Amino acid sequence: MSLELRSQVCSLRSFFRFCLSSWLFPVALLVVLLSDQATKLWIRSSLVFGEQRPIIDGFLNMIHTMNRGIAFGFLSGNDHPHKTVMLSIGALIAVVAFSWFAAYYGGKRRSVAFAVALLIGGTLGNLIDRMSYGGVIDFIDVHYKNTYHWPAFNIADAAVSFATLLILVRIAKHGFKENASLTKESCSSDQVLQPSSERELTEG
Repeated sequence: MSLELRSQVCSLRSFFRFCLSSWLFPVALLVVLLSDQATKLWIRSSLVFGEQRPIIDGFLNMIHTMNRGIAFGFLSGNDHPHKTVMLSIGALIAVVAFSWFAAYYGGKRRSVAFAVALLIGGTLGNLIDRMSYGGVIDFIDVHYKNTYHWPAFNIADAAVSFATLLILVRIAKHGFKENASLTKESCSSDQVLQPSSERELTEG
């Protein structure tokens, strides 16, 4: 393993060790996952497929629909026989890639750990749907007077989008080089000293 690759693996391992040292990471992940699955179960039991129910006139509907593509309905028209498996694998690869990006450029910060927890919780929520039904249940329909509709989405989609926004704001605020440097330094320290699981989280 090259030195650079070893450093990147070390960064990711050190970052997740940091995340798991606090209650915030598992709690945020579970809240997203459980609320996502609970709301989808409620939609399936309350609305027949294709039914919609107005919540705020001219702005918000609840709708029971199925997305067989990726987030917000993209690629839903593609009927490749192995699409479910490919999208599931792609989602897992995206989680690993995003987590590395967050660890390497976001640094060990509470806000970054929170964002990754949202990302993983949302990804798992949609992955459960995809493996169970061959697609993802969407039910939030935001629109303008039933004329212009944003693609239907769910709590998992919202969590993933918010997580991405948090990471980008963090990086935009502090810059790529500074965060990468902080992560490299902490990774180098981990190779010399055994990490402590009781290490306090740095405020984001």
